[in-house]
Amino acid sequence: MEWSNEACIELIHEYELKPVLWNPSHEYYFSKTKKQEAWEEIAKNINKDIEDVKQKHSLLGSYPREKSKVLKTIGTGKVCLFPTKNMCNQFNTAMLASMEQPEIKLNSIDEIDCPRYLKKRANEVLKKNEDDSSLTAGLENILTIKIGARVMLRRNIDVSKGLVNGSIGNIENIHWDVDNSNRARKITIQFKHNLIYELERVKTKFQILSNAYVHREQFPICLAYAITIHKSQGLSLDSALLEIGSSVFTKGQAYVGPSRVKTLDGVHLINLDPSQIKSQESSIVEYNRLRTLYRPDLAKLNINRKRVKKIPDSEWAIHSNILKVQENINNNTKKKL
Repeated sequence: MEWSNEACIELIHEYELKPVLWNPSHEYYFSKTKKQEAWEEIAKNINKDIEDVKQKHSLLGSYPREKSKVLKTIGTGKVCLFPTKNMCNQFNTAMLASMEQPEIKLNSIDEIDCPRYLKKRANEVLKKNEDDSSLTAGLENILTIKIGARVMLRRNIDVSKGLVNGSIGNIENIHWDVDNSNRARKITIQFKHNLIYELERVKTKFQILSNAYVHREQFPICLAYAITIHKSQGLSLDSALLEIGSSVFTKGQAYVGPSRVKTLDGVHLINLDPSQIKSQESSIVEYNRLRTLYRPDLAKLNINRKRVKKIPDSEWAIHSNILKVQENINNNTKKKL
């Protein structure tokens, strides 16, 4: 059955209004009867068959994909700001999968510099660290992209042209090596103000063991449909889709995210939990000190220690621990086969 974007958005909205389906703390969360009633009500409200509704939603698995459709209806220039890397990875994967163009994988060119007796251990550590690019100097082992995909620079390339760490653009073309047709030589990216730039691989060196180093060549980019709130610091955005729910894990995140957006009209919230809007007490103390010295006419800021009621999230991303369990199951299944 064909689903329009409007129907997908309607399904997401109805699902969010039924916490019995997604909130473990709900009193009827473990009641099959109540959940069935909720699904029936959703199907009735959006005028769809209940089995079609369940299949389309596929619980948490398809929710990121439907969220990507919401982003498309808001506009193609929007960026999503999420608290965690796990959320960003899921959303970026969903957005990439929604594109019709063929998938392209770009492997890094690596050389391990270490004594022979450390070679095996160094390879094991490098493989283990690949899931976290912060441990590999910000360069991915494998970049999965498509023509037209939105990407972000992870290095300062040309400050005079504004091509700095955090600049966002879209891939226009990939130039392949003449001597090795499987190896990309350059990537043409269009940035804002119609700036076209041919990006080459960068070379870097990072340490993985006390006497082992990796020399890596790779394009300094990552998918940028969603980026972490931490990574967004310094950006100035016209519009953004924001997650400021229970996944916020440190003070100040709920401020940094929305403050990246130029106007209130450009702020689009997936979740908002007021209990997560916190600031460092030491920062408030410093503000008051400076006001006393230089602006005594301004009132001092109060430190609020009152508890704020938590608001449950509309769950849309699979938790990282669940993903790890699924990955382990898949790996064990492959080994048996």
